[in-house]
Amino acid sequence: MSYQSLSITDTPYKSATIVDLLRKKTRMDEVSAAVERDIKATLYKVPRDTFVETRIPSIDNPKQCVKKLKADGKLTNNHWTEFPEAVPRPPKSREKDIYEPFASILNAIVKTIPQEEVRTKLRYVDRHETTPKPLQPDMPDARPDGAGAQTDSRIAALEEAIRKYKDTPPALNTRSGTMKHQEVLNQYAAQEQEALASYKLWWMYIHIVYEIKWDNTPTDRSKAVKQLLGYMRCILSEQLDRRFVLGFILLYDELTLVSYDRSGVMMTETVININT
Repeated sequence: MSYQSLSITDTPYKSATIVDLLRKKTRMDEVSAAVERDIKATLYKVPRDTFVETRIPSIDNPKQCVKKLKADGKLTNNHWTEFPEAVPRPPKSREKDIYEPFASILNAIVKTIPQEEVRTKLRYVDRHETTPKPLQPDMPDARPDGAGAQTDSRIAALEEAIRKYKDTPPALNTRSGTMKHQEVLNQYAAQEQEALASYKLWWMYIHIVYEIKWDNTPTDRSKAVKQLLGYMRCILSEQLDRRFVLGFILLYDELTLVSYDRSGVMMTETVININT
């Protein structure tokens, strides 16, 4: 048979080429299988200080940030005011109740950091009921509990307007002047909440992702690690220029920091209690 007489069906590369061009949708069980391989082959636990020094930007005055959080009523007697004081029973039926309060706590922390020390402006959002929007059509239908992502220009502009207005004293140093000042702030806040409600989260804009569970059993820990790494792998798949992704697991009030890059997984070997 001559080269000219070969049909498409005779071509040995046909099936592989078509599969590549169609880019079939990735299933979550395929992502989970890849995560299992990485856990077995490349997961390393490191001291907490080592992780922080190599992965998290330093803050010049963390005590000042804590002072601001206490002044704003976010932190009282070493406990986050929006965070439940105990695990509800049964825990799994109320797990979703913590998503929005925890995102609020993270945003409050971010707002205490001086603007000149902020490298990338992030907003933590609860989107556990919706899948982030992908650019690639073959992305799996994964839904992280929450994420820190870059927001759109409208939300960023409102955040900046609120920050500046808070730093500006009332035009009149009177009770009516203070009330008017607060009224404008409330209007800004309402506009910001409206913009956030319509904000669409994209995998492309996610910088940090996290997984939350109430209980701290070996089963819950194992499940949380695998779920989080699945989300982080999705981010690396969508953002081809990313070197690594940061994330964390919260088992009620115990925090584990995680870094996932293209060579493997790094986790803190000891947990951080967020209330102490």
